[in-house]
Amino acid sequence: MLSVLFLAPLGWVFWVSIAQGSGAAGGAITGPSLLSYPMVLQYTDLTTGLLNSAIIAGSTAVLTLVLACPAAFALARFGLPYSNGLLGIMLAIAFFPPVALLVPLLVQLRESGLIGTQLGAIVPDTVFFLPFAIWLLATFFRELPAEVEDVAKVDGASTLRVLTAVVMPLAAPSLFATGVFVFVLAWNELIFASTFTLGEYVRPVTVVLSDLVAQARVGFPGPLAAGSLVAALPPVVLFLAFRGRILAGLTGDTLGKYSTRAVATTPQRMLLWIGTAVFLLAGAWAATLFARHGLAALAFPYPLNYGEGPLLDQVVRLAGMKNIYPADLSTPPYVVSNYPPLFVLLQAPLVWIFGPEFLYGRVISLASTMAVAGLISATLYVITRDRTASAAGGLTFLAVPFVLHWSSLDRVDMLGLALSWGGLYTVVRRPDRRGVILAALLFVAAIYTRQTYALAAPLAAFTWLLAGGHGRRALGLATLSGSLSLLLLGLLSALTGGGFYFHTVTANVNEFRWEQVTYHLTTMQGLMPLLFVGGVAFLIVGLRARPALWWLAGAYLAGSAVAALLIGKIGSDVNYLLELSAALALTAGAMIAHYASRPGVRGALLLALAVQVAIMIQASQYVYSGLQSDVIAHRAGLVRLQEVVDDSNGVVLADEYAGLLPLDGRSIYLQPFEMTQLHRDGVWDQGPLLTSIRHQEFPAILIWKPPYAAGIQRERWTREMLRAIGENYVPVHKYAGTLVYRPRPGDGVP
Repeated sequence: MLSVLFLAPLGWVFWVSIAQGSGAAGGAITGPSLLSYPMVLQYTDLTTGLLNSAIIAGSTAVLTLVLACPAAFALARFGLPYSNGLLGIMLAIAFFPPVALLVPLLVQLRESGLIGTQLGAIVPDTVFFLPFAIWLLATFFRELPAEVEDVAKVDGASTLRVLTAVVMPLAAPSLFATGVFVFVLAWNELIFASTFTLGEYVRPVTVVLSDLVAQARVGFPGPLAAGSLVAALPPVVLFLAFRGRILAGLTGDTLGKYSTRAVATTPQRMLLWIGTAVFLLAGAWAATLFARHGLAALAFPYPLNYGEGPLLDQVVRLAGMKNIYPADLSTPPYVVSNYPPLFVLLQAPLVWIFGPEFLYGRVISLASTMAVAGLISATLYVITRDRTASAAGGLTFLAVPFVLHWSSLDRVDMLGLALSWGGLYTVVRRPDRRGVILAALLFVAAIYTRQTYALAAPLAAFTWLLAGGHGRRALGLATLSGSLSLLLLGLLSALTGGGFYFHTVTANVNEFRWEQVTYHLTTMQGLMPLLFVGGVAFLIVGLRARPALWWLAGAYLAGSAVAALLIGKIGSDVNYLLELSAALALTAGAMIAHYASRPGVRGALLLALAVQVAIMIQASQYVYSGLQSDVIAHRAGLVRLQEVVDDSNGVVLADEYAGLLPLDGRSIYLQPFEMTQLHRDGVWDQGPLLTSIRHQEFPAILIWKPPYAAGIQRERWTREMLRAIGENYVPVHKYAGTLVYRPRPGDGVP
């Protein structure tokens, strides 16, 4: 009953965060929603505030212990006169109202130049919490047996040596408990923080939360409630993680019933069962959404994404035995094949037999996504023999919004990811000579599906073999994978007159923008906070218990994080985050396996992972799955655009829906985004194309201008192209967010 009474306010705050957060999301969400949490985590000031609070509270705790230990030891052991009176005074000071010290502290800190810095909060917090820490530690030190200290003094140890080598190890639980108390007090402190940390980048989370109060006052309390719970979470996690040590420090029982290694109790086992059941329900929800999303894509015959059209066009040209990597782009078609040929090669026979359809590539992507989830589970099971952890890794991957969004597209990424995971699983399952050869072939196949898969999985396999004592096989894997990849690069480049290298390497070097990296990683941090925390936590705690899994997951996480930075290239999308998502799913399963012997912690982790999956599912429903649903909802407009293409006697230019051209049996004449980037890099001359536009040689030009992506046409077309189109063409219709331009009557340039 007391637990219910204490938890009731937190329950009410949680209900407010999920029930009244929809207004802050533009009213698009009806009913309870967890999206307030990713929204506040994408609020950069809040995450910066959490980091500042950790720095301020951690520094305060360490500095307080450093100063309190010798003072408490002196009061406890030196027999100072009036020591009890001094301890009483210190306890009274601990209860002194901080507002009474505000003005003198403000004057002193201003004179010392600490206002607006983190030290401006650390110093007052240390001064204010130091008396309490001294009183508490002195009480602990007095309970320690003095005989041990006397023996050390007889052996010639100095007082400082006695304190550091004898007393502090014996009092370690008490020191830890005191440090935790000071950390929590400093974390929750507001008066000093709001007065002394005026700088925008040094404010702790308690000050940042006040900025969210304005939203609550205008009727959106959801984000404030979510932010409050997020801010309260670190101290709670700290206590739950070290509750045994804290209770042992407070009670003096360092090895008894408060030990964190105690035998599992019935409530802990119940928590494990509940956590497992709730997570499996969340995983089933994610799998159901994945299936619905995929089936809707398979039933849709038109393009769902800008990149689908060029790939289908390459399949059609390859089925017609044409070179998809021409070295000369001075003559039409002005198209670029950014990826190696494996994905389009798999579809070419189907196009040759049945005709061009997006269905083939989407089936490959969906099957590859399920294969990746299965391979993550299988890899975890081979290493841990833990079915729950294996299921956690695979189902978490399917729930990631980026994975759901990309899984149903006719794009190369999922096939490449599946092949790379096939190689990784092969090395883990069979680290012998045949397994290494098969893994190398799969890695090469992944690289020749998408180039960026040359890093994370091969690095993880190499590290796994090396850590397992298979140094020669690790070198053999690296040598075979690298030599085959370079051999194919030289062969394909020679067969295409250098075109393959130009298309897959040179044409992929686009302008890099760090703000895109920051934006996407902030989005990922907001949508997947617990996965990020779990990944970092496993890197910290997993080495001693599961070194084999630690080397595999750590290397894969590091490699995928480096590859994810390429999302900063202009025009990049969330497909650059798929490998990192797989790495975080792997570490999530690894964390579950790590606590197999501690059912209480394992159950809590499964519940937390279920919450994380629920957040990702709702983000998918309202954002990423909504992107596909929005395209499908414009089916009637796409039918009209297809009619425009069918009725046009000549070459049609298009951007977002260029995939309508190969569906109609036409080749894509221009890939506007890719050629625009090549023009800006000085690699391609747009003059002949501009002349064709001015001559009105194109019966129709389709330019996508949706209301939610304003200005995207300026990223895909050069200013000269848009100017020439505006001068010589006139928009006559708008279907599916796409303007249909027709030649302006009588304005053609002779």
